[in-house]
Amino acid sequence: MNTGLQGLDPQDCHELVKLLKNSAHQLEQTSGQLSQTVARTGWQGPDSQQFRAQWPGNRTRLHNTARALEDMAHVVLRNIAEQERTSAVDDGGGFLGELLDAGKDLWDDFTEGAGNVLDGVVDGIGDGFEWLGGVIKGNIEQAGGSFLSNLAHLGKMGVDVLSGNPPSVAGLLSQLVLTGGTGLNQLIVASTGGLINPHIFDDGTPYAGEPQAITRGSDNPLQLPTSASAIFGSVEDAYAMGHVPGTENGDIRIVKVEQADGTFAYIVNIPGTEQWVPNGSGQARDLTSNIMLVAGQSTTAQRDIVLAMERAGIPADAPVMLAGHSQGGMLAVQLGSDQEFLSRYNVTNIMTVGSPIDMSNVDPRISVLAAQHGGDLVPKLDLGGLDTNLTMPGASSNVSVVTMDDPPRDTLGNILHYAPSPLGNLVQDARDVVGNHATDSYRDDLANTDKYPEIAQYEQGPSMRVFLSDDPSRVTGVDVPVGRK
Repeated sequence: MNTGLQGLDPQDCHELVKLLKNSAHQLEQTSGQLSQTVARTGWQGPDSQQFRAQWPGNRTRLHNTARALEDMAHVVLRNIAEQERTSAVDDGGGFLGELLDAGKDLWDDFTEGAGNVLDGVVDGIGDGFEWLGGVIKGNIEQAGGSFLSNLAHLGKMGVDVLSGNPPSVAGLLSQLVLTGGTGLNQLIVASTGGLINPHIFDDGTPYAGEPQAITRGSDNPLQLPTSASAIFGSVEDAYAMGHVPGTENGDIRIVKVEQADGTFAYIVNIPGTEQWVPNGSGQARDLTSNIMLVAGQSTTAQRDIVLAMERAGIPADAPVMLAGHSQGGMLAVQLGSDQEFLSRYNVTNIMTVGSPIDMSNVDPRISVLAAQHGGDLVPKLDLGGLDTNLTMPGASSNVSVVTMDDPPRDTLGNILHYAPSPLGNLVQDARDVVGNHATDSYRDDLANTDKYPEIAQYEQGPSMRVFLSDDPSRVTGVDVPVGRK
């Protein structure tokens, strides 16, 4: 080191410049290698698509860090030049030499700045192509995987027919629709080179957010589970929560009832279909889920419920009741037929309202109440469980089916009575179908235990006692946001 030099030591600082430039070069080189690895990695699914979409931004940050190191090296070089001019015994050319040095510094600044801009443009174009390649690859993999999966399900049904284990007619028809729809989706993706993916019958992956405590003074307060009708009121509340900030893609309302010994029982309230499209939207209880359930497939909406129960911290030994309307009831009995799920949770009761569950095979240890209006077409969509051998399974001994009268049609208070339509009875009949499936009509009829004693008998069953309470201090609840991604 030159001990006679004031300020920085040019020799030491040249080493620092070298280190900074080498670090910047290595960072750029590593960024490029990572980009190639991301593009080649055999990772599929929505999480992969999200990661690949975020990678260009992360690479830009690496590029910016490398540029910052280059800029620091340039600052050190400029300080070295100033130090050498100040410390030199011989000015090496006087004013002219200093002028040339200053000109050189300006030129270096200009060329380095222009180079950085050009590098940024080139990297941005490269990142854009990488992102587009990831999207194309993800679309092709999703569409192909979905079609092949449904084709395999259809093939299994064919094998079941030949082996004397006939599937239901409704299930077979639903599987044909799923296979055809996903085949069409794959055709669209392939014909557009992977650029367009309509996501027809794409069931995605489930998610559940943090439980949100239900407060007494909220817009949608907790109802006490005093009866089957009141329990169904919480299913209606879960519907309402599916359209507010925080639960836009759906809600599972879980009610916790404290027992005299300090333990708890849980009621899991499951709404039905909330979106009638098959485009892989964030709402998992949609047309896709409906058709998959009838076809006997596991769905994202089903896994949403399991995640919600995990989030709510339901213990394995706590009594659990599943209550659902329409598709929600289908999901409940699907879970009640899943031995893996039943090995994790102690489901003792299921209540379905307006749900097609004749194809279900609910565990015989579970007490089931299936309520339906006689004119509600939705519970009949499974064709009574009719199989391809044209035989009907009939209800299991643990399933109590209550068929209730359709809501009355009068001119005083009945919301289903409409003014005459130009299209005549066709429109009125369509409105009646909707009214027969409406939750408010079902809630009222569930409360009419004098007319339907089967409901009262179910409420008074030994397994139901832990779920009923009129004590506000013993009843709490949470809303769990759920959906599809």
